[in-house]
This record gives sequence, structure tokens and C-alpha cells, in this order.
Amino acid sequence: MNIIKFEIKKNIKLILIWSIIISFVLLLFMSIFPSMKDSAMQDLVNAKMDSLPTVMLEMFNIAEMPNFSNIIEYFAYSFQFILMAIAIYGAILGAGCLSLEENEGTIEFLYSKPITRGEIILKKVISCVISFYMFVFIIGVVSISTIIIFSGDKNNILDNIMKVKEMYLGVIIVGSVFMALGLLSSVLMKKSKSSVQVGLGIFFGTYILGIISKLKDSLSFLSNLSPYEKFIPSEIARNGIDIKYAIIIIFIIVISLFITTKLYKKRDFNI
Repeated sequence: MNIIKFEIKKNIKLILIWSIIISFVLLLFMSIFPSMKDSAMQDLVNAKMDSLPTVMLEMFNIAEMPNFSNIIEYFAYSFQFILMAIAIYGAILGAGCLSLEENEGTIEFLYSKPITRGEIILKKVISCVISFYMFVFIIGVVSISTIIIFSGDKNNILDNIMKVKEMYLGVIIVGSVFMALGLLSSVLMKKSKSSVQVGLGIFFGTYILGIISKLKDSLSFLSNLSPYEKFIPSEIARNGIDIKYAIIIIFIIVISLFITTKLYKKRDFNI
């Protein structure tokens, strides 16, 4: 249990920095919402949107014109950018989970203790999951708070919270899969810097595939390779979570953790 506490304590600073930055950006987005309810502003936004090419609208996930005067639709559109940051954080967290020990020279001390490699990786994964959930919880509280503050509609607060809750289920799935892939990269790479680069590369690579999938109908299958694309908040707000794809993602997470554990137990440490 000491390993878990130590790892979480080590992650606290990063959690707070990311939470503060993302909360500020989210607050900035949501503070614009009251002006979006003005009819003149709506006409201006719609006119600008109509002037953009269809492909560009699809790239920014606004091909189906959202009603920016609706707090949930506006939040869902804004939150897609926050989701990117959360996914990146998950990848960074996972990528640094195992490789940092060797880079900082603490693996020798840890490995000298009466603890198996299986226990080490289990406790490190648990600490990563707890750290990620702490981060998501903070952003979730900020999200609900901004909706309550800026919506001006006290009658639908519970309905709005439930819709945000479903979006955050997608957040957890997306963040978890990139964290799991980051963990896998951390056991494949000797240096933490390299594993972080690979973790980020996986996210941006799949993100670009999602964008490419929108350029032509014949390329639409590429969206299946982009977890981010399958859990766009605006899509979840309209159609809910794709359960079949969510199951596939959970399977990928389990397989990634299984392979990570197997490789870590056979790994030659740089002591």
C-alpha cells in the first residue's frame, strides 16, 4: 500500500497543474455561453458556420449544426477540446508509470524489497488509475458547476447533470485506453522520455486517423481506429454511447494491461 500512496503523492503536483489549466480553459469556454443565447449572436455564428466548407465542419464535429443557445449542446461542443487534453494526460500518466523508476534510479531500491514484480506493477497501475480518477473528478465538478452557474435554468439541473454524467463515462473510457497504451509504451521503452513520446504519438496518430476518416466516405472505416472520434461529447449527447465500441475498447485495455504485465516480469532493469 505504501507504493500506492507514494505514487499518488508523486502525481499530486501534476494532477493539480493539469486540473487548474483545464478548469480555467473550461471556465473560459462556458463564460461565453450567456452571450450565445442572444439572437444576434446566434445569427452571426450560424452565418459564419454556413460559410465554412462541409469537410471543415465535419473535422470540428459541427456538421450537424449544434444549438449553441442550449447549454448542453454548447458544453458538448466545447468539451471535445477538453477531452483531447484529458486523453493526453492519461497517455502521459501511463507512459511515465513504469519507466520513471529506471530513469530516476529508484528501481534498485524498490526491487531490493520483499515484493514481486507482479505486486509492483499492480500497485503502480492502481496508483495511475486513482490519480486519473482524481483528475477527472476535479474536472467533472468544475464542469457541472459551470453548467449550473451559466445555464440560468434551475428547472433542468438534474437532467443536465445526467447528460454530463454520460459524457464523462466516455471520458473515462477514452482516458483509460490511452493510459493503458501509455503503460504498454512505458514497458517497451527504456527511457521515460521515449515512452511519453510514444504515448503522445499514439494519441495524435489515432486522432489524425479520425480526421482523415471524414475526408472521404471510403475512408470512414478509419474512425474505428480512433477512440477519441468514437466518444465525441456532442455525439454522446445526441445518440448516447456506442456500447459495442465501448466493449471493444475495454477489451483493448485488458489486453494492453496483460501484455504490459507479462513484459514487465521479463524485463531486464537498468540497475
